[in-house]
Amino acid sequence: MDEVVVATNHVWQDISFELNNRMSNNALHVFVYKGYHGIKEKLGLTPIKTPDVVLRKIDILNNLDDNDDSESIDELDSDEDFANKKFVITFSSDEWKTIQPQRVKYNLMDKKRPLQRFKTYEVLPKNTWTPLIAEHFWIHTQLPCCLSFHRAKVSPNGENYVSVVGRCSDCGSYFKGIVSEKPPENSRVLMQCTYVGNFNELHKATKKRRMIGPVIEKALSSIVEQGISCETYREKEAVRLMKTD
Repeated sequence: MDEVVVATNHVWQDISFELNNRMSNNALHVFVYKGYHGIKEKLGLTPIKTPDVVLRKIDILNNLDDNDDSESIDELDSDEDFANKKFVITFSSDEWKTIQPQRVKYNLMDKKRPLQRFKTYEVLPKNTWTPLIAEHFWIHTQLPCCLSFHRAKVSPNGENYVSVVGRCSDCGSYFKGIVSEKPPENSRVLMQCTYVGNFNELHKATKKRRMIGPVIEKALSSIVEQGISCETYREKEAVRLMKTD
């Protein structure tokens, strides 16, 4: 019986590239491994049969960690056992300028492709986009969830221009945000968002996101240059966020 190679094998990246990044490496692996739409029969692979097991809700959420895949979140979205929210984040033109994709070059160390020394990707700027999306998430949901973002993918020629995946570190709920097309310059940008999981259940603790990037720069500027105390700054930020409700 032929086996499906592991998700870390470079073949999935090659296939994704040939498909213009319409599906991620992990999505392709899951698609073939689970035999969706009869793909194993079409590829001449013997289906892998697994026993039917009814997983508890928390087990289903935890299993998503292995894939970190937005298609798996879509499957949860259609599951009536999980609560879900859908909303649209609107970035102002100035906000989008701070987090819009940037082109970066990565060196390759693949012995199987010695002639290809580097590859260019578009990525969201590090430490900049996560606090902004987290703030908009709070404005729209008012939930006590503390989002930890797992992945942000930019696909200029893919099905979606930008896709973001995150998870609450307490209740395990999953967040997915999509910007479907590359926006024109100096325009507002819409991100279609889905949040699904156990977010309505009591959270064990009120966790706080670590301050990074522009957020910590803004805080330091207020504290050092304007002489505002840490307590006063926190109070002002809390009032500002509550007023945006």
